[in-house]
Amino acid sequence: MPHESRKPMKNKKLKTPIPENISIIKYCWDACERFVFLGAISLGLLQIIALKYNDSVWSEFDEFLRTRSREIPSERTVKSVISRKLKIDYISFAPSGILRKIRKRYLQN
Repeated sequence: MPHESRKPMKNKKLKTPIPENISIIKYCWDACERFVFLGAISLGLLQIIALKYNDSVWSEFDEFLRTRSREIPSERTVKSVISRKLKIDYISFAPSGILRKIRKRYLQN
């Protein structure tokens, strides 16, 4: 795709895209839509978990908070609890060739 300026003029040189680039533009647009859609779904799931399982989330949360501002945990709190649980479950899988490589990489860092 052609290089564009960071401070474009107000559609002064607006042109229709080259026909060869239309499929690339559609592909990029679809990728952006999917990214936003998956982000909305994941945020909604975190909020549902925070509402339904707030006691379980707070009992598993062992990071530092100066004060708990409310009864319902934030999405970030739920994410940190779930990510830690998923890491523990992931490490307990039976190792195959690919899993050994992934473990080696993540356990080094």
